[in-house]
Amino acid sequence: MFTVSLSNTTDQTVTVNYATANGTATTGNGDYVATSGTLTIPAKTASGTITVVVNGDVRNESNETFLVNLSNPTNATIADAQGQGTITNDDAVPSLTINDVTVTEGNSGTTNAVFTVTLSAVSGQTVTVNYQTADGSATLANGDYAAASGTLTFPAKSSTTATITVLVTGDTKRESNETFVVNLSGAGNATIADTQGQGTITNDDAVPSLTINDVSVTEGNAGTANAVFTVSLSNTTDQTVTVNYATANGTATTANSDYVAASGTLTIPAKTASADDHGGGQRRHQVREQRDVRREPVRRRQCQHFGHPGAGHDHQRRRRADDLDQRCFGDRGQRRDGQRGVHGQPVEHH
Repeated sequence: MFTVSLSNTTDQTVTVNYATANGTATTGNGDYVATSGTLTIPAKTASGTITVVVNGDVRNESNETFLVNLSNPTNATIADAQGQGTITNDDAVPSLTINDVTVTEGNSGTTNAVFTVTLSAVSGQTVTVNYQTADGSATLANGDYAAASGTLTFPAKSSTTATITVLVTGDTKRESNETFVVNLSGAGNATIADTQGQGTITNDDAVPSLTINDVSVTEGNAGTANAVFTVSLSNTTDQTVTVNYATANGTATTANSDYVAASGTLTIPAKTASADDHGGGQRRHQVREQRDVRREPVRRRQCQHFGHPGAGHDHQRRRRADDLDQRCFGDRGQRRDGQRGVHGQPVEHH
C-alpha cells in the first residue's frame, strides 16, 4: 500500500492520477497486478492510499521492484512523482539432484549416457553447477568412456532440468558390468542435494570360445622334443579364463613311450600379454615326445581340453618318425640285401 501525502491540509478536494510501472518485478512474470486510476484526497484531509496487489510464489529470486507514478494533480503540485515498491523474496534456494544411468555398451562406436540434473523448483535467479566425470571400474585408461566436464546453466524462471551427455565406447571384450560417476560441485544460487550420478555400462559380449591347434613334431633319435600347443580365445576378455587339459592316446601311446602324458589347468589372465601369448588371448602348452630309433608310421595322439563353458575342442594331433631304416641296415650299419656292408663282408638274409 502506497501513501500519497499533502504537504499541508486544504479546504479543497485534491485529485491526482496514478499508474504502476514495471521495474525488476513485472506483470509479465506475474509478480504484481497492474493498477491505475485517480486518487481523491478530500478537503481538510492530509493523505490518501493506493493499493497494489503483489502475487506470492515459491521461486527463489532476488528482491524485485516496481513503481507507482503520479500525474495530473488538481488543487496541488507534485513534489515526488514516483513511489517504489520492493518485493522481498522469502523462498529458500532450490536444490539440485542428478540421476543414475544404465547403458548397453555396444560392439563399436559410442553410446550416449545421458544424465539429468534437476532443480527442486523453478528459480527466479540463474542457477549454475559444475560437473566432472570420474573413473569407477570403468576407466579412461581402458577406453571405456570419454571424460566430460563443464558448467550447466538453468536460466532464471525457466526449466528445472538440464542434461549431461557422456560417451560410452563399444567393444567386443567380454567383461563384467562397469561403472563410472559424474560429480556435481560449485553450485550458484542453489544447493546440491545429490552430488553424484552413477553410470553403469552393461556388457553385451558373449563369453569367448577356446580353440587348440594341431601340432607336428619330428621325434629325433634320443631324448625328448617339445610339442607346443596353442590355446586361443576368440576375443579378449577382462575376466580370467581357465580351462582343464589332458593328453590322450592316439596311435602314439604312453605305453610305447611315444610321449609323456600331461594334464592340468591352463590360466589365461584378464588383459594379459606374456612371453608365451600370441595375441588375442593365446596361450601355449607343451607335451614332450620321446625320441627313439624305431622306424614307425606317422602316429597320432590326442590332447584334450575341457572344463570351460562355450569352448570348442580341436584335439587330434600328429607325430612323424625319422628313424634309421632297420629294414635295410643292421646294428653295425651292414646292409641286409646281400650287398657288402661297411666291413666288406656279405650279410645273410634273416
